Amino acid sequence: MSSPNPSLCVVIPMKDPDQAKTRLGDTLPAKTRAALTRTLFRQTLRVLKSLDQDLHIVVVTDSDAIAEICLPFRVQVLGDPGGGLNAAVKAGVDYAAHHRFASLCVLPGDLADPSRDDLTALLAMPREEKSVILAPAHDGGTNALVVTPPDAMTFAYGPDSCAAHQALAEKSGLSCVVMPLPSLLYDVDRSSDLGARLVRGLDRSLGAFGKGVAG
Repeated sequence: MSSPNPSLCVVIPMKDPDQAKTRLGDTLPAKTRAALTRTLFRQTLRVLKSLDQDLHIVVVTDSDAIAEICLPFRVQVLGDPGGGLNAAVKAGVDYAAHHRFASLCVLPGDLADPSRDDLTALLAMPREEKSVILAPAHDGGTNALVVTPPDAMTFAYGPDSCAAHQALAEKSGLSCVVMPLPSLLYDVDRSSDLGARLVRGLDRSLGAFGKGVAG
């Protein structure tokens, strides 16, 4: 089935697995944290690639390990300029604007259990000419954002970023829709995010490194 949104660019900022998930340091050893990062990222790419939508996926990273994971999925890899998450997102915005995509979706690569139905609903949502759609995280963050056009606003990822993005949208003259989606409420950053209810099947996916992760 052809996509109703063929001009959508999905940007996924990704840290190197060996440097990611430091807030889980008291719960998981370094090898398990790296394996968890890789597993969640692959899961996100698999779900995106399974959608009946014509998406252009761009991964912003300075990690050779992440770039290698991208190869079989045939997604674009863009160098991370450094400077943190908002700078990485800005690199994706610049790419999308330069290549004249109508809209941009920013998606984390560490969602706990993203569903095809929720991602389809988000990406197929009708978009006004100047608009933003926000999928909030359970803790007030932003776990998905779709903005039209890609460079219509600045970004404020960090604590309570969903409210910050709503304020920035209003300041930029964009219509704003907040769209809570059950499977996009949780990413995996803290020990409390590791419950089996949120991270189904990770013990099996992670193998020996993952024992007890989802317990």
